[in-house]
Amino acid sequence: MAGTFLLGQQKERPGTYFRTEAVGITAVGAINGVCAAIFSSNWGEADKVVELTVDQINSLDELYGTGAAFLREIFIGGAQMIRAYRVNNTDSATAATVTLKNTADTPADALKISARHVGNRTFDVTIRPNLLDSSIHQLIFSEGDNIFETVEFESGGDEAAKIVEALANNKNFIGQKLGTGGTLGLITQAGTMTGGVDPVTDIEGYTKATEALDRFNWNALVCDKDNQSENRYRELMIQYAQTCYEGGRLGIAVLAGLSTETLATRLQMAKSINSPLVVFLLNGWKGLDGTVYNGYLGAARLAGMIAGCETNTSLAHLVIDNATELIEPLTNAELIRAINCGCLALCLNDDDQVIIDSAITTLITPDSNHDDGWKKIRRVKCRFELMSRVNRTCDKYVARLNNDSNGRSTILAAMQGIINEMIGEGKLFVGSRAELDSRYTPAGDSAWFVLEIDDIDSLEKLYLTYRFSYARRLASD
Repeated sequence: MAGTFLLGQQKERPGTYFRTEAVGITAVGAINGVCAAIFSSNWGEADKVVELTVDQINSLDELYGTGAAFLREIFIGGAQMIRAYRVNNTDSATAATVTLKNTADTPADALKISARHVGNRTFDVTIRPNLLDSSIHQLIFSEGDNIFETVEFESGGDEAAKIVEALANNKNFIGQKLGTGGTLGLITQAGTMTGGVDPVTDIEGYTKATEALDRFNWNALVCDKDNQSENRYRELMIQYAQTCYEGGRLGIAVLAGLSTETLATRLQMAKSINSPLVVFLLNGWKGLDGTVYNGYLGAARLAGMIAGCETNTSLAHLVIDNATELIEPLTNAELIRAINCGCLALCLNDDDQVIIDSAITTLITPDSNHDDGWKKIRRVKCRFELMSRVNRTCDKYVARLNNDSNGRSTILAAMQGIINEMIGEGKLFVGSRAELDSRYTPAGDSAWFVLEIDDIDSLEKLYLTYRFSYARRLASD
């Protein structure tokens, strides 16, 4: 007769005994390179989370107008994806429009063109023939000296209706035929789309953005509000990062101080946060093109760096690309104060390059549930990667396994598989392990596990002892 056996068990009676195991356990991969961004702009989809990938970096001006610079810095920093949310919390925002007349003896309004996005971004509109085919006309939207978009339609007849059809699936503009429509002819003098009004962006709008982002995972979070009078936006980011952590979405919020705020004010602000979930950039820099990275632009670059860096590397002493000088150079004493207050400060290396001094979070006084490892960005990211991968992997097995030794062994194998992968990637020390929590006995639908983890830090502090001799010692001495 056949029967079951437990792993390692030996039976008294002769016979065939069996057990089953789950095979092909699939561990969930790491989420890395993702940054959540909340911002204001004069163009682009609003009130929704839009996923942007790094290959769209050259299209950001087209997509988001004045918000492009903020988003671009995140990609330059190293993020591979941005979960972007353009804030629009009021009904007062309007889209720009232009009305074109037909060529009747008494010209009448024939076509109204409206922007699909609210905001005060303006475009000049012209109609001209296609140089290669005179039967085709081109509706051209220009911004300054640059052509933003060209839409072609067949010339003659009811051109207003043809343009409406051509714009039917356009992502930027929409057409509306007025009256009898008609032929528009060529418009060599640009008509300008006007009347667009930017959204009023307030704390309620930014709060609404956090609610929209609530179902998404991200590695870093940043917003474009940082004025001294806007500390409530900073507080919102801090609170939201904590709320996400408690809900199992693990990431770091990035804030920045302004040089218009006193150094003491910024240091005290970071010190008061005291959280492993928040990084506070103390000072800024100037770029090759003269751009001043002070406040949210600096925070955007840093957020991209944090989101994009691998969890087996540190940002300490990493050079800031295209930075030429510091806005506010700090003394050695001030850099030490910055570390003690939980600030990520910038300084110059021996080659006069702008670098990150110490890659730290705002945590300065760990509670009983946190060790000093939570002060380091690298180790926070590594721990978040492990926790996220294990949590998401185990979640796939909830209610799919029996609460017996086989079921619990499956969970342990899945967790240990992830740990072993991270050991091989140089993120965890050998010996890190998952095991049953001996303090609690599995019962009913519950089982308790412990992950004993030793995560690896970077070698950041070298202590050298030089021993010199005044005179060479002789063998006879």
